[in-house]
Amino acid sequence: MNYRKRLNEVNEALERLSRDENLEDINNDEFLSIDQKKLPKGLSLIIPVYKGIGLLDGLIDCLIEQQIQSQNVEVIFILNGDQYSVDEDEEFIRTKCQQDGNLATRYKVLFSNPGASTARNVGIDYAHYSHVSFLDCDDFIHRNYIKRSLELINKCNDDTIIITHIYNVEQQNRLMYRLNNDEGQNVIQKDIQRFVGQKTTDYLSLSKVLSMNGAKIIPLSMIKSSKLRFHDELNSGEDVVFMMELVVKNKPTLYICNRSDDLIYYRVIQDHSVSRRELSFEFNVTERRMVIHRLGKLLNIIDDTDLRYFIKNRMNAQASFINVYLKENPEDKHRVITDVEDLKQEYLPFEYINKGLANTLYIGYCFPPFVDTSGIVLAKRIRERKEIVDVISHDMYKVRDIDFNLNKIARPYIANHMILEGSTSFRQWDDIEGFVNRGLAKVKQNKKKYKKIYSRILWPASHFLAYILKEQQKNIIWSAEFSDPSLYDTEHHIRYSKVTNQNFIKSLKKNVPRSWTSYIDDNMFNLAELIAFIYADQLVFTNINQKELMLNRIKESDLRHKIEQKSIVQGQPITEKELYSVSDIHFPLDNDYEHIAYFGAFYKNRSLEQLINNIYEHRAYLNINKKIKLHVFTNQSELHSLDEENINGMLISIYSYKNYFDFLSLLKQFNRLILTDTLTSDFYDKNPYLPSKLSDYLNSNTKIIAFVEQGSPLDEMNDQRIQKIKMRSK
Repeated sequence: MNYRKRLNEVNEALERLSRDENLEDINNDEFLSIDQKKLPKGLSLIIPVYKGIGLLDGLIDCLIEQQIQSQNVEVIFILNGDQYSVDEDEEFIRTKCQQDGNLATRYKVLFSNPGASTARNVGIDYAHYSHVSFLDCDDFIHRNYIKRSLELINKCNDDTIIITHIYNVEQQNRLMYRLNNDEGQNVIQKDIQRFVGQKTTDYLSLSKVLSMNGAKIIPLSMIKSSKLRFHDELNSGEDVVFMMELVVKNKPTLYICNRSDDLIYYRVIQDHSVSRRELSFEFNVTERRMVIHRLGKLLNIIDDTDLRYFIKNRMNAQASFINVYLKENPEDKHRVITDVEDLKQEYLPFEYINKGLANTLYIGYCFPPFVDTSGIVLAKRIRERKEIVDVISHDMYKVRDIDFNLNKIARPYIANHMILEGSTSFRQWDDIEGFVNRGLAKVKQNKKKYKKIYSRILWPASHFLAYILKEQQKNIIWSAEFSDPSLYDTEHHIRYSKVTNQNFIKSLKKNVPRSWTSYIDDNMFNLAELIAFIYADQLVFTNINQKELMLNRIKESDLRHKIEQKSIVQGQPITEKELYSVSDIHFPLDNDYEHIAYFGAFYKNRSLEQLINNIYEHRAYLNINKKIKLHVFTNQSELHSLDEENINGMLISIYSYKNYFDFLSLLKQFNRLILTDTLTSDFYDKNPYLPSKLSDYLNSNTKIIAFVEQGSPLDEMNDQRIQKIKMRSK
């Protein structure tokens, strides 16, 4: 069963029911068919014509040369221009076709509303024979094309599309197309040539020819049983969508004819051909976006891995047109990215849209799709800055869960995400050095000269790679962000891990300014801070207390001043509002209760019991008049025994953690959210930690109850959305 297709059918039915519409009109393509015996074996040649004067003469001469003998052939001209051009084209076609006895009885002139797609649909509806070929009125076919087509039609099954050969002809050589063509020396024909005389279902290898109307003989039963239409809302790329739908819904066999079959499609390359169109936002972005949208909808109903890869390949090809536009118009990147992201599809080809456009390299040891707060924050930082970047991160599958939805945070702004394999470690030097060496090799292999690098640590390896890159390219601008102090833990203990490479330490001591040498030792956590203090062009701290703590150990005033000069304080990036709607999770809540949510773990000095008591003690201050239901989301399994317990008149519900986007969606559904400071007063003069969840809570528009420590960064915040309650360690 095609589960994606069934799910979409269910969603369509639900949408119709919500609008009180009748479900009887919903068609299930899977059960639609036509009696193929009613279609006599033969060929219908479908030719849309728009202002054909100047083109039709050579085309009709080409058709006359076919010397059509069989009765099972029809040539269908569909005129779709303005009234004047239609009248002119009709008169010319009738006059010219009547000059040949064979063609005179086998042609038909039809009319349609403007648009090649509309015209082709009219031709499909009229066609009387088992197979169709689409021919543009400025192209040609070999003099034996129709004869050879009929021979193959009689040999092939009705599940087979016949692929012909394709030769390109320059516009100025149009009327000499037999003598002046590229003899198949084009990228499409080179793909075709690999399969000459064979049957195949390798759609990906033939993706280029499968993305165009011409050079194919298609069973009409495939088109009609699938209820396929050219999408007339598409000004370009309609052939790509039509052919992708045809392949996905029929999974046809492809037969690639022999060169000796004389089945050659001569494609005239005009100034307005897709490959030669002038750059414009309309063609390169708006129209490509519409095609990507259509292909994305098709992707939603496919389970087959090969077909999904095939469709993504065609979406990537569309994205390449957008990429070409952005290389010439980089100032439009935000507009382009916003337009494409608004499609809200399962797959969007940003890697191909952004290819080669990054001038900044972001280094985050842990980064989506791996589930880790530090990685999510860096992804949000990229999104906040709206700059196209490359990213280097580490493969964390052994120590972190994977959630591919997390890629949605920064994906629109990433050109190349390089994930390095190797042993994972927060503190072991050999593993950190391995990450650095693999990162350097990847940058070299990428042959990209970056203007800027941005590294962020909780995981120290990020700064070490950034430092070496800075050493190799002195003019690169390095910004180094600290999520928390690296040297000190939450209880103000010095972290220690030995740098086992003595050459690294010797080199560092040799190269740093003399005033810094006394600070250099073999402690990796110490060096992770120092290399940024000395060599980074910008230092980013999440709060002022953190900055002061980390800089207080630098005793020399001149050194401290230099660090201060290049330091900024910048809290974790606030989650953008559109990310709260990525998930549509619904959490039923009883209106009789004030629903308060807590997300996170509990500790000895910050227990669930303390939290409940604090809420109960301050309910008057919090102006809570209803019964309270406390929803606790935690992975501490020992707490699940408290689920549905009533403590201090408060109903407790315990749940496991939710994924990030479900978490964001839930934030908007509760009445209040709880945020708690890390308690540090027994260890620090000032609390240096700002809870990262604050950046997720703020844009939810839900009230925040903050249990704060005196003088903490959270305590110092002035925000009407936050109700503060002072607490102290015990």
